[in-house]
Amino acid sequence: MSATLLRLSLCGAMVPLAALAARLPAQTAELRMSHFTVEHGLAQNAVTAIAQDSAGFLWVGTKRGLQRFDGYDFVSVAILDSTAALELSGPITDLQVDRNGRLWILASGRLFWGRLGRERLRSVPAGGRLAAASGGQLWYDRITPHRIDWHADSPRVTVLPFALPKSCCGPMATGPDGILWLTRGSPDSATVTRLDPVSGTRREFPLAAISQVADLTADSGGRVWAGGFGGVEVLEPGANRFRELAAFRGASVGAIARDGPDGLLVAAQGWIARTDRRGHITERWNGTPRLPTRLRADREGGWWLATLGEGLHRLDLAPPVFSDRPGGASREPLPRGAGFVMALGETRDGSLWIGTLGSGGYRYSGRVGPTGWRRYPPGRDGLPHGEIWDFAEDTEGGWWVGTTAGLCRMEESGPRCVRRLGRSFPVADIAPTADGWFWLAMGGPTAVAFHPATGQFGDTLSVPHAVITAFADTTTGDLWLGGSRVHRAQVHGGRVTRPPEQAPAGLDGADYVFQFARDSRGRFWMASDRGLQRWDPRIGRFASPQGIDLAGTSVFSILEDDTGRLWLGTAHGLVHYSPETGRTRRYGRADGIPSGEFNRRAALRRRSGEMVFGGVAGLTVFDPEVVTGRRPPPPLVITRLQTVTAAGPANLHATTESPAILGPEDRSLTVEFAALTFLPGPVRRYRHRLEGLSPDWTVSTDHRVTIPTPPPGRYRLLVQTAAGGEGWGAPGLVFPFEVTPPFWGTRRFRLAVGTLLLALLWAGHRFRLRNAVATERLRLRIARDLHDEIGAGLSSIALISDAIGSAAGVPPGERHRLQRIGGSARGMVADLRDIVWAIDPGEDRLYDVIERTRDVASDLLPGVRITFHGPPPEQMARRIGLVQRRDLLRLYKEALHNVARHAQAGNVDISISVSGSAIELTITDDGMGFEPGTVRAGTGLASMRERARTLGGTLEITSAPGRGTIVKCGLPAT
Repeated sequence: MSATLLRLSLCGAMVPLAALAARLPAQTAELRMSHFTVEHGLAQNAVTAIAQDSAGFLWVGTKRGLQRFDGYDFVSVAILDSTAALELSGPITDLQVDRNGRLWILASGRLFWGRLGRERLRSVPAGGRLAAASGGQLWYDRITPHRIDWHADSPRVTVLPFALPKSCCGPMATGPDGILWLTRGSPDSATVTRLDPVSGTRREFPLAAISQVADLTADSGGRVWAGGFGGVEVLEPGANRFRELAAFRGASVGAIARDGPDGLLVAAQGWIARTDRRGHITERWNGTPRLPTRLRADREGGWWLATLGEGLHRLDLAPPVFSDRPGGASREPLPRGAGFVMALGETRDGSLWIGTLGSGGYRYSGRVGPTGWRRYPPGRDGLPHGEIWDFAEDTEGGWWVGTTAGLCRMEESGPRCVRRLGRSFPVADIAPTADGWFWLAMGGPTAVAFHPATGQFGDTLSVPHAVITAFADTTTGDLWLGGSRVHRAQVHGGRVTRPPEQAPAGLDGADYVFQFARDSRGRFWMASDRGLQRWDPRIGRFASPQGIDLAGTSVFSILEDDTGRLWLGTAHGLVHYSPETGRTRRYGRADGIPSGEFNRRAALRRRSGEMVFGGVAGLTVFDPEVVTGRRPPPPLVITRLQTVTAAGPANLHATTESPAILGPEDRSLTVEFAALTFLPGPVRRYRHRLEGLSPDWTVSTDHRVTIPTPPPGRYRLLVQTAAGGEGWGAPGLVFPFEVTPPFWGTRRFRLAVGTLLLALLWAGHRFRLRNAVATERLRLRIARDLHDEIGAGLSSIALISDAIGSAAGVPPGERHRLQRIGGSARGMVADLRDIVWAIDPGEDRLYDVIERTRDVASDLLPGVRITFHGPPPEQMARRIGLVQRRDLLRLYKEALHNVARHAQAGNVDISISVSGSAIELTITDDGMGFEPGTVRAGTGLASMRERARTLGGTLEITSAPGRGTIVKCGLPAT
């Protein structure tokens, strides 16, 4: 196979641009720095003060006011507190934060303190600069030194009886012993003054070379450091004068800060340095901005550098997690021009071997300095080719290298290369077996066995594809061959014991396999253009594991760490994958990865635990324990709350302790939050859900959530941020809020409406009751009047008629007419008795109805045997309405009239019962009966049916000639 085809097979889309590789810039240690200016929201590029509070917010003072920075936005003090003093929007001189979370601000000749945005700030006149003491005290100068015990709930101000000169004061500092150090300067010299508040003594210390002090600090060992125009000077404990540090002589130093117990960090024009307690520079970085004014450390180990014209900078001076230097940050990187790294190996003595695409091989012994590297270039006395694909160690410790033009053993005198059939041959991969043999992938459709100790060749394996990677599985004895397809054979002692067979892998003709690997738990993995796949012995094929998302990403290499997790070198950065949980974490250039794209099989875990990956831009070196160390997730805080109403947006002031209250006029709620971390890295991910409304999480990179106002109730917004490769940081942010209903939906309104409704019902009941009582009284009065007045009058008429008619001498015609008058009067009295009975409220029980029907039956059916059947005693007290009593009596009387006129019955059975809400009346006689279909007009049956239908009742008549008649009537008893 030609060398060009071999390169294309091994590199996939990469081409062998050795010349391009030679022109790639060398990876050197650079100062990692983030830069913020007015373009990012800073009020002004002249920054005068910096402080970080206990929550993690960064407070920045400029000549145009105070701002709060959360990693996303710079927010001015006027937005945080609309009632804040105007001085806080002007020049800020100095800032301090105490352990109670109060902010101390020196602005326009006044000292303000309090929790900005949560309480109204207090202030006193002040000047100069601020100095914080470890004992919970704050110093400022105003003609005389003032001390504030700032950790008290109500800060107390104490004035020290020291008169200060007019040229005072510049920077101030306090030592661990409570001593106050002040500076003053003149055009020619500067002086540091020592004030002892306990003894009341004062002493002057002139500076040797500094004409103007820019910053002053005292360390834990009692040393006082001064930096300014002219360099850095130190006053040792017990010394009489400041000592100039030669390393900073003549430098323009703008800011200094304590670095650890006794060290110092010095920011000068264009560079920054770290010193030890003696003032010797231990580390130095170039490229910092000019005119530094403040240097402050944050709680994540970063340093914030303020400048007078170039804004705000965050410096990351800690050793990088990812490096291009094997063995540590102090070691030398891979020499310039090495090009693409394609192979890695480590010998028994700990030497690191690097194979490149075109520049030959490199050996790193681990010694500090450039002498630690040795190059093995291609040439007449060197390697047969500059393209190196693999390294391998035999059982005797011999070191072998596979190149495009042959297999060579590296010896002290130089490489000794192997020939086969009298010529060299390409080696794309070397797979050592447990019995000491090598299986060499030839880059073409063959693999051959080679014994490194004897130099003998064994069997040759042929497959229908180019073999660019091989793996001898010591667990199963299988030899895996990968290219555009995958084959598996059984080998032993350089011989093929089972012919190769194709293993299903889901590859097409354009995909390549780059590496096989078996992990410590026995799982077998494959890296390819199709991503990461795992052999599933149940189905006999490779398949993508569940949960991993590497679609469209070529995986070139696989390494396992001590925890069983995999590190994958891919075409899009480094991926950390947990087979147990399915979680992945991708690292790219934003995380400090020197090379954004890695190469086939160029991965090595060294004996020290250090991992090395080779890529198109050199080496990426890291300690997996450092990368995956469980750093606590950064605190999540609310930075802004806003609602939208018909009148427009409005800001809310609420915290996680006091829930926000939304009214019915609020249409939506926007919550802005931030993970208070300033570490550089990829875009931070968040997830949120609204507890009480949805059980599902929503994942986003946006640090704000807009929620349409939910139904009235209490809710909690839960927010979490991704914590590296270990999933989501819990519990995160819990923000409670409440949605109040409109006034008609409140409990108070419902209670009032319920009370009003009950009052109306009670009033209605009382009204009905009064009407019912009045009606009953009226009915009773009418019944009495009818009975006493009209009934008595009709009875008198009947008696008078009878008396006149029985008198002697009355003509027969007149006597007849008088008899008719008396009969009519008596009939009217009977009808009137029925009316009085119907309207009498004292006769409205079922018992009264039955008694009345007994009396009527006796009057209308004289000489007939009558049998009554009534309801059970418990129903006798049931109330029957006036209308129902009247209509029941009418139907009853009409039925008895028909019996009396037409039936010629000897026995009549009358039954009254109650069924549900209806009264059933049944009249059965043993008379002559009739045919219901041939009833003559005038019998009253039609009127009875019509009356029952009008009343909403039923009427059934059952009769037959000679069999009597049954009349059954049902009426509602309401």
